[in-house]
Amino acid sequence: MKRFNPDAVLGLGNQGLLNSDCPQAIWVQSGYLVYPTSHFGKISRKALFRIILQRAILRTCLKYSQLLFCQTPVMQQYLADHFGYDMTKIKILPNALSSFLSNTQSKSSGKKPECLADGKFNCLILTQYSSYRNPEIVLQACLRAREPLDDIRFITTILEQGSAAGKHFIQRIESNERLRKLFRDVGPIPHEQLGIYYHNVQLAIIPSLMESFSTTYLEAMHFGVPILTTDLDFAHYLCGNAAAYYDPWRLESLLEELLLLKSDSQMRQTLAQAGYKQYERFSHSWNDVVKTAIYEMGRLVG
Repeated sequence: MKRFNPDAVLGLGNQGLLNSDCPQAIWVQSGYLVYPTSHFGKISRKALFRIILQRAILRTCLKYSQLLFCQTPVMQQYLADHFGYDMTKIKILPNALSSFLSNTQSKSSGKKPECLADGKFNCLILTQYSSYRNPEIVLQACLRAREPLDDIRFITTILEQGSAAGKHFIQRIESNERLRKLFRDVGPIPHEQLGIYYHNVQLAIIPSLMESFSTTYLEAMHFGVPILTTDLDFAHYLCGNAAAYYDPWRLESLLEELLLLKSDSQMRQTLAQAGYKQYERFSHSWNDVVKTAIYEMGRLVG
């Protein structure tokens, strides 16, 4: 670093340099660094130890950092509270949608996927497998349901080969007759096909227990799909009145809201219309994000 002699350092991986000789900023995007362990889902002791270590490293790096970036005011408050960092030195760099999603043709072009059955209430759970993304709660809710859910179809995007936990998730579905009838896993959806899926589902379910700034919320709002998500701070900030919320610690709450949305088409339409308006609050481009970062880094250097 001394040989390079930079004017400033920007750490993009949730940590910076120790004992930096020049002004330093860190972009913090991981919810693991600030949320309580109850939001992690089921993780191993090894993974928990790694998170504790990452928190300790970040805390040390903050002693040599004059600026933090994060993606939302929710994360801004968590960082200030958890690490005792000056709120005025934490700046917002929001997430942005990929440019191809702005192409209106992506909303409806292409053949309807076979997994999206006609006559079914199709629900998209768009996520790779992570414990904090918590797709398991949907399985648990379906097994707990007292009434038949046969007219509902859940579309998941878990990659079976991606992790042992993902493989277990798929196997759990395949080994249970009730779940096999309700779920279809299609694996990761290519970006160019996202619009086709969103256009052919009635609901997006986002069961995350913590997020920094997931673009899945923005995608659903962009395509006019109502959202069912967790009654947690990050979700309320991103969705406002464009989502229905359930208590993530109660299976019954998820079932109640799901069945209500299924039966009330007017409610779904109201959420979708609110989503279009909410989306406008976050319609930043990556150029906007980069310009903000450059401006704040310039001020840091002076």
